[in-house]
Amino acid sequence: MRSLVPEGRWQQLGLFACAVIAVAAQLYRWDWLIDDAAICIAYARNLAAGEGFVAFPGGERVEGTSDPTWVALLTLFQLVGVDGFTSVKPLALLFTVGTLPLLWRAARDTLPEDDGTAALAAPFAFAVSAQVAIWGASGLENPLWSFLLAAALVTTPADARAGRFVLSCTCWLGLAWTRPEGIAYAAIGGAWWLLHLIRAGHSPVRPTLGWFVWFFTPTLALIALRWWYFAWPVPNTWYAKVGARPTYFGWNARGWNQIREWSGRLWFGWYAPLYQLGLVGSRGRAAAGTFALTALIALLLAWPGPEVLQSLPFWPTLPEPPNAFAQARMSLIVAAGVAYPLVALSRPPTALSLAWMCGAFSLAFSIYADGDWMGAFRWMSLLSAPAALLFAAGLYELQHLAGRWWDPVATRMATAMLLFGLIPPNASQSRDHATYNRNETPSMVAYRVRFTQDLVARTFFEGQVMNVDMDMGAHLWFAPEYVELDMAGLVDVPIARHWYQNEAFVEEYLFTEHQPTFAHVHGWWAGETRLRQYAWFQRWMVEVGPYVDQAPLPLHPGVFASRALFTVPTWPTAHARRVPFAGGLVLHGLEVPTRWAAGREGYLELGLSQSTPADLHALAFLSRAGRVVATDLPIGYGEYPGTKWLPDDIYAGRHLFRVPPELEPGAWDLGLVFLDAEGRVVPVADGAEVGPDMVVARGNDAVYAEGEVRFVGLVTIGTDEDVLADESTHRDTALADAVAGRCEAAEGQLRLARRTHPRDEERHAALRRAVSGPIGACYAGRAEGAAPAEAAALLAVSRGWDPDGEALARIGGPVGEELWAAGTTARGQGDAEAAYQSFSALLSFQPWRSWARKYAEEARDVRLGTNGRDTAPMQSIQRPE
Repeated sequence: MRSLVPEGRWQQLGLFACAVIAVAAQLYRWDWLIDDAAICIAYARNLAAGEGFVAFPGGERVEGTSDPTWVALLTLFQLVGVDGFTSVKPLALLFTVGTLPLLWRAARDTLPEDDGTAALAAPFAFAVSAQVAIWGASGLENPLWSFLLAAALVTTPADARAGRFVLSCTCWLGLAWTRPEGIAYAAIGGAWWLLHLIRAGHSPVRPTLGWFVWFFTPTLALIALRWWYFAWPVPNTWYAKVGARPTYFGWNARGWNQIREWSGRLWFGWYAPLYQLGLVGSRGRAAAGTFALTALIALLLAWPGPEVLQSLPFWPTLPEPPNAFAQARMSLIVAAGVAYPLVALSRPPTALSLAWMCGAFSLAFSIYADGDWMGAFRWMSLLSAPAALLFAAGLYELQHLAGRWWDPVATRMATAMLLFGLIPPNASQSRDHATYNRNETPSMVAYRVRFTQDLVARTFFEGQVMNVDMDMGAHLWFAPEYVELDMAGLVDVPIARHWYQNEAFVEEYLFTEHQPTFAHVHGWWAGETRLRQYAWFQRWMVEVGPYVDQAPLPLHPGVFASRALFTVPTWPTAHARRVPFAGGLVLHGLEVPTRWAAGREGYLELGLSQSTPADLHALAFLSRAGRVVATDLPIGYGEYPGTKWLPDDIYAGRHLFRVPPELEPGAWDLGLVFLDAEGRVVPVADGAEVGPDMVVARGNDAVYAEGEVRFVGLVTIGTDEDVLADESTHRDTALADAVAGRCEAAEGQLRLARRTHPRDEERHAALRRAVSGPIGACYAGRAEGAAPAEAAALLAVSRGWDPDGEALARIGGPVGEELWAAGTTARGQGDAEAAYQSFSALLSFQPWRSWARKYAEEARDVRLGTNGRDTAPMQSIQRPE
């Protein structure tokens, strides 16, 4: 391959200037990252940590990214301690700048009579492109894609002329594994290479055989690896975006709309004759015929006309054309896109026809994928490199054509104006994107992540958080402890295989099997999924928030939390201290499970219910020998006020009491006062029976407020050393209980150990590390010899405590094989219910069994009569009537 660096000093300076422009354009958006980029970053982290190709630690194997080579690069950096948020921007700059000399070389080879100056138009067009700047800064694979495609445009013609294949085939191989549709580009490139190899007079047999071996040996191996590892032949993102969704090809579908908007917004439509001139030239009948066809298409597009023309006062207001006209127009545009490069094949062999084919396929893919939600014409950014090459060739051809009639100086000035005319629309697009862009970024979504994490912390929720959301990037990175139920389906196989019209699937998967802790159901997603309309959602989910995600936007609504964060079905009788109050308020219990320390926060739990939901305020106080210390109890944590309580709710308030440092050790009374919405004390009901350790204070008996109830000696205040000793005792007892097979008791002792320092997350993590192995082994031990379904449930709990435990592997291995055998047998016999139960049970403790997920979804569709797209049917199963 020839040198990528121009020989002339001015050409070198021009290429350097292009690099400066490209770097400056990306630095302008240095603070921006699209949320989907964080999905790749999270996958790289999990892969580097040994978790496998999973969205979150302990999750199922799901190919939730569509750019394997990009994730592989990020993983390499992650392995040496550089996370993706640090590496993506420098990598983007590296590949963007690296693309510039490749485009110069491709243009230089295309314009043999040029001294290298006109070829600079290609890197210039690429450098000033808003799409290169925006999507280079996004953190996605676009810069790598452009680099590999530009390299293919350089090496493919060179290899065809020389009878070689290795360099170009390697470029197409990299492209094929950078995006799912990359293999189609490789097919275009391979066919183009073969045609020009023959035209160059080379025998095609050995090079073609070599090309196939070089390309398909790793490709087929990787496809086989993907199929074995994930159980699906293509990435899960394809099923989520295309496979389980209807595809719209209509003129007013999002795909065509985005292409029309892109053509006008960035002037590609107005520059279209220039690209065509670069492809077919200006001489001969073929060129004349193509330009006549282009003129016809332009005439047809005048009904009703581009938006810029419709906005002019003299442009007539035309109705929308009939569907048949629109369909014919679309067919003509597609035919032109296919025919033009075939006409160009009659010209001397250059990369121009290859560039056109790749660019045209990029547009076709955008239509097939029905556009992209991210805006800024993401899919069209994939054709930035071939478009830059065609632009340079068209500008060069136009200069020579105009030079026949115009003065050379005037000709150069006119072409220079066309060249620099690329700057205004692209600069405007970059500016507008920076100013008005509202695409979700990891930093924006992180507000929602922290909002829900804070609610988990404030409620002291200890269950597994199930989170329903569509912005996975920030959640996977900032909340790896969550189980993510991806509304968009990118990292969720069941949702990717179905859509929300399948109500039976939604009921089973979301509301029966998982029961979300949080659900972000807002905007378009609220209407599309209709999740809020389900009876389970209305019963169990309550809207919280809103929260701030980006100033100066209004507060962001639409976050729902499960009532399980705030309520319990019953109050434990062992902790019952029942006191009825006026107005239907009932205190079911007040519990102080651990000793408190002066100068620290003490933990307490109380259970409340109301027969008639109403606003409620509570005060707690410590008292002894005339000393009273009070604090506010935020009933509902500011998110679940009494007005939202259901009549059968028992509010489980887990609260903290800040103990002043000067309080003396010993036993203290703990009292409660409840206030209604007007601030009036809610008294204990007349004639209420209370326990012997309770005092209902009225009149002079009250130490804080009329109507208080005090629990005598309920709180013990000790020293820091006392609390540390309590923590150690509970931890040691938890270990002993786990070894003795008392698994639940061990969990209870761990909970008590955590309550001694209720907000110290580092201590909590250390305590969990100390006892998680024995508790996990305890539950795994119970599973030994149990029936498969019961064993699977116990092993799932064991895995939650210690996913890498020896006992889990030893006992779970045979159980897993037994369930796999039962599932495959049921599948062969056509018993969808048994197959589903076996495979689902297997996944509960061996989530890496991706084929079990595939077969479970297959059986689910038969059981529910749903239409999971592209799922191979079980041979002998008939759908239920």
